[in-house]
Amino acid sequence: MADDPVETPAPEAAEPEAAKPETTAVPIEPETTETGITGDAGVTSVNSQITDAVTQSGDTVLGDAPGLALALVYQSLAQAASLAFLNATQQQQQGNMIAQAATAAAVARILGGDVPPVKTP
Repeated sequence: MADDPVETPAPEAAEPEAAKPETTAVPIEPETTETGITGDAGVTSVNSQITDAVTQSGDTVLGDAPGLALALVYQSLAQAASLAFLNATQQQQQGNMIAQAATAAAVARILGGDVPPVKTP
């Protein structure tokens, strides 16, 4: 049995590929509609109210931009000034507390009493 020839399956006949037509790239020019808007093929006109609404919204954004930018600058300036005033107020309060503690210690020494101990937070 070792000498028996081994049958190999016959390869199936390959189907010929369908002949593909040669294509060349042709640039397609977009169609221009009556309103002058270039769009998809099949679109013949765009309602003028729609184009006006889109144009007006774009103009509104561009018109509001300088005012909004200036408002942001003013808001940043106001916050920076308020933080500066807050820091100044806190410094004054700390200075007053130190002055009161120094005055209390000096009066205690003058009167001959014990100087109160300093408490650290």
